[in-house]
Amino acid sequence: MSVSIDLLDSMLSGGKPGAEELYKTIPLQTKVRELTHLLGQFCNAADINNNNNSGRAMLSAVLLRREITALAGSEQMNGLSKSAALGLCGEIAESLMSLFMDGAPTQSRRQIGHCIAELCSSLSIISPNDGKEWMKSVLGRLEPGVSKITFLP
Repeated sequence: MSVSIDLLDSMLSGGKPGAEELYKTIPLQTKVRELTHLLGQFCNAADINNNNNSGRAMLSAVLLRREITALAGSEQMNGLSKSAALGLCGEIAESLMSLFMDGAPTQSRRQIGHCIAELCSSLSIISPNDGKEWMKSVLGRLEPGVSKITFLP
């Protein structure tokens, strides 16, 4: 079982009974990888302003954030060893940062930012040292954009 556009559409529309239950049966690693991939696909689509892709991107980001939170749980809760959870966080980190910095439209960018913040939090729980380094990396990449913001007096 995998996360597909059809499954997301069913979850968005409520048209297919049992879509959410089906989603729950998908392994955590699969959900994280496929939601990250789909989010990138929707954000890079030429017709992101299409309501379907916009809604799909939003749902993908919301679900991904929830799954990133689950990565910080115990092995008994999420079925992943700390090293596997850490590896999966590392696997999606660059994709999320690239989407946030370069490719995401405004309506999705905020949700991707939430995913990045949750990734920082989860990494800090899984491995404090790796979490600290990732946080430095995120802040370093965000600094040029933040320095261009003009604050009101």
